[in-house]
Amino acid sequence: MKQLFVTSDIHSYYTPFKKSLDLSGYDKNNPDHVLIVLGDCFDRGKQSREVLNYFEDNERAILIKGNHEDLLEECMYNHHYNLYDIRNGTVDTIMQLGNRVDHLDLKSLTPDNFEYFQNACDIASAKTEKLLNRMINYFETENYIFVHSWIPTNVERSFNPNNKMYQIERHSYNPDWRETPTIDWENARWNNPFKLALEGLNQTGKTIVFGHWHTSWYRSNQAKDKKIEFGSSANFDPVYDDTYKIIGIDACTAYSDQCNVIKLKDNLLFE
Repeated sequence: MKQLFVTSDIHSYYTPFKKSLDLSGYDKNNPDHVLIVLGDCFDRGKQSREVLNYFEDNERAILIKGNHEDLLEECMYNHHYNLYDIRNGTVDTIMQLGNRVDHLDLKSLTPDNFEYFQNACDIASAKTEKLLNRMINYFETENYIFVHSWIPTNVERSFNPNNKMYQIERHSYNPDWRETPTIDWENARWNNPFKLALEGLNQTGKTIVFGHWHTSWYRSNQAKDKKIEFGSSANFDPVYDDTYKIIGIDACTAYSDQCNVIKLKDNLLFE
């Protein structure tokens, strides 16, 4: 049986991540300690280099891909950014890892200076290639399934004639979720996992452990009190719900300056 140390949504905030990890007692040199990271290592914070360096030096860490890793890969590959790439911190991460600036300089990203951003993409892509290639969609042990947000579901969509777009009507459990194509995993990484859990979509027989959605949302939803989602009453500690067999650990680090690390014990399926 291994001691599992699980964290998520570091978002380039290396200092609170490392502080919580040290307090948990994790020792990367201990063969019985397994570190599992549930995605979103980058974006938002200013310590992208430190996060990258830490995982480069810890090849035993199990890294699960998050939606922000998808955004980062897309932006670097296209050498092009959208407004959401600025809002999500993706451009800032590329500039940090591309040896350009520590803080986003909008003046440097004008169309007249495209080569500046393109070069940053090339440098950041080369630096992160090995790390991103290590990332997997999920990790499974005897009693737990670890994902960024949720496992892929079957989705029913309907066409909205007003905006001429398809919208999701209903999710249902997909018993073949392990074999679903990459695009289904990419879509699943954006879902609200608490909402899907409360709809009864964990039919795996195991506890699903995830990040992606701040834990205060669950507490606010259960208490039917929007005031406790953010503000002085918000609680971003991990959520353990045995009824729905879920553990949520996203501490909304960019807002709370807190990064959760939980400890579980379980048997690995493969050594």
